[in-house]
Amino acid sequence: MLPRHFRTGQLARCDALVTGRRLLLANGEVRIGFPRAAQTSPPYRDAMADECVFIESGEAILESVFGALRARSGDYVVGRSRPRTAGSSPARCAPS
Repeated sequence: MLPRHFRTGQLARCDALVTGRRLLLANGEVRIGFPRAAQTSPPYRDAMADECVFIESGEAILESVFGALRARSGDYVVGRSRPRTAGSSPARCAPS
């Protein structure tokens, strides 16, 4: 396979972190998307799949059943999809 260079910095900004993702690569098992959020996202929960998010720039707060977890530039946030339980809270990411 040849290396690929995606110029993600040239993508237009989107209104929402989750719904504004641009699909870059996909197959039957994996989807790789890239958002350039222009504002803080509302809370969301990904109950369909596991998720790995790389914080390219800025900061985020992941609100989870483990409490509020801070993430910043260069961090990976990995979320496992699990059945919803009472008292669990959705994730919320905020660009800086």
